[in-house]
Amino acid sequence: MQEVVLAAWRAHERYDPARGPFRAWLFGVATHVAADVLRRQARRSPLLEVEAEPMAELTTISRRVRRQEALEALFVELDK
Repeated sequence: MQEVVLAAWRAHERYDPARGPFRAWLFGVATHVAADVLRRQARRSPLLEVEAEPMAELTTISRRVRRQEALEALFVELDK
């Protein structure tokens, strides 16, 4: 939270009410700060990289299952 307040304070001159509400601008600042924090943590922690690998495997498996289901549905339709 402190980093968000500091970032907003530093960038307050860039807020333009004509472009949208303050709340949306502040949410954008918070989003960028959060992304920066996650990037810093990822560079420091090799554990995060190891944890990402099983997720990639799960994504690959999920895609294969969906592809198989789509093919089976297609063959069922062709058999009708």
